[in-house]
Amino acid sequence: MTDTSKFAYEVIMRPGARESVWKKIIECLEKIKDGTNYEIAEYLQMKPEKIWKRTGHSELSCKDGALFDTGLRRNSPEGNPAIVYALSSRRNEYADVVKPERIESTTTADYANAIFAASAAGKKLFQKEMFEK
Repeated sequence: MTDTSKFAYEVIMRPGARESVWKKIIECLEKIKDGTNYEIAEYLQMKPEKIWKRTGHSELSCKDGALFDTGLRRNSPEGNPAIVYALSSRRNEYADVVKPERIESTTTADYANAIFAASAAGKKLFQKEMFEK
């Protein structure tokens, strides 16, 4: 953890600090070890959107934040894979987890195009011969 991340963590966790959602998420993960947004929300008896708004690309899970993506995936209630978060202090416990492939993109459309281009249909569509006479 960087010195600024450590300071932010100490401020959030200070006795008497406001009961923020961030603090509740951290305390939850101290107890349950790791969890998806849905599992954290269930434990805290909150709506999942209150959790994912603070876990994704927020201060809690940025490069040296309090949380990190373990690389594990568990199904959401809808059956879709969901990121499993843990406290950064437990990062070593997940060192052997194979991290999921990430496609670098700037927009959802770029991401969708990259997935399609990697498929058999996409490869056929993007063949140069198709566009030549």
